[in-house]
Amino acid sequence: MTQALVTTKLRAPRTRPILVARPRLRDALAAGEGRSLTLVSAPAGFGKTTLLGEWPEDRSEGGERSVAWLSLDETDNDLPDEEGHLRNFAAVSLGDALRTAGDLSAASEALAEATKIGRTAGHVYGTLNAMVLHARVQADRGRLREAEEAFQLAMRFVTEEGVGLLPSAGVVHVGMADLHYERNDLDGAEHEMKRGMELAEQAREVSNLVGAYITLSRVKRARGGEMGALETACEAERVARTSGADLQIAIAGTWMARLRLARATSRRQPLSSRSVPRTPPRAPPGRWTG
Repeated sequence: MTQALVTTKLRAPRTRPILVARPRLRDALAAGEGRSLTLVSAPAGFGKTTLLGEWPEDRSEGGERSVAWLSLDETDNDLPDEEGHLRNFAAVSLGDALRTAGDLSAASEALAEATKIGRTAGHVYGTLNAMVLHARVQADRGRLREAEEAFQLAMRFVTEEGVGLLPSAGVVHVGMADLHYERNDLDGAEHEMKRGMELAEQAREVSNLVGAYITLSRVKRARGGEMGALETACEAERVARTSGADLQIAIAGTWMARLRLARATSRRQPLSSRSVPRTPPRAPPGRWTG
């Protein structure tokens, strides 16, 4: 099985511009959104995949839905052992999609499985990617201790495999820096971030590099370095625009806008609301003031 084929199993099918409207079936799907499982069953050719493919795009209920898509059939249990890297790729992609959809519990399970598959297959980069994503999911869930343990496990894996100086190891340092920042350990965050940025620049990993610059900008802002934070944010936007990655451009641009808005608001703040030294009241004449 090729990687391209695996990728198609993780993408919802494109809907055709002209489809027969089936409002009753759409309403039935919408009614099941609060349930853990909805089964759509019908003979072949009755449009099950088409229905499920168009359902996430239905904006009638207040906006497009975020979904994770996985197509399986009886042959998916028959991948030979030597194609473990493809199993790892599929599991990591599923975990990442579930994280995007907000199902963090399922994402954690998928990424833990991806880590096991990657280790068994001897796929270093795939294993490391799964480990880092798993740690970030723990952080997303507010489980900072578990996230720290997961990042430390990834760091030990990097050391054991002797890939500490490889660009792919940069994602671990960037992830650890984010965690230090969440714990308000600004020195630790800056130290890990600079190391991660060096490796990310070598690999030209745009998403990690932009994220690293933004976190470093936050660290500088937390230390009171407003201009330094703005300059670092400018660098994040430059890297994003140079790469042409729309998502990273949007992320960097949003952070830049927040910094500029905060700065403009601070400059327009009335003098009466700022912290200024107050002159103590003068005592009436003739009264002793010890």
